[in-house]
Amino acid sequence: MGTSTYSDEFKRDSVHQVTVRGYPVREVSRRLGVSTHSLYKWMKLFGDPVPKKPSVDHEAENRRLKRELARVTEERDILKNRHGSQPACAQYKQPVLPSVAWRAVADRLLEGQTPLKNVAHGLMRT
Repeated sequence: MGTSTYSDEFKRDSVHQVTVRGYPVREVSRRLGVSTHSLYKWMKLFGDPVPKKPSVDHEAENRRLKRELARVTEERDILKNRHGSQPACAQYKQPVLPSVAWRAVADRLLEGQTPLKNVAHGLMRT
């Protein structure tokens, strides 16, 4: 029960699959035919003592976020002002007229009497 049948290279490769490649311990242990307990033990022996955090250039990240904010703000303003003071998603209220009323509006327009707004508004009162 004291001797190990696996070489140090095998153990390092196993640990590499978990720490660097990101495979789950359970999957690696199943594929290689070792217990999860052994793999965790090898990770303590051969793994990095402290996982390295990716270095972040805060100034570059800040510039990138400011550019993205400016782009998104410009897109929002374009969509917001597309139809004047109303937002782009607002629906305009139009008078709902029965088909008979539309026919009367169309007839008056063909005769050149009044614009559509006045006729439609007048028909809605009657």
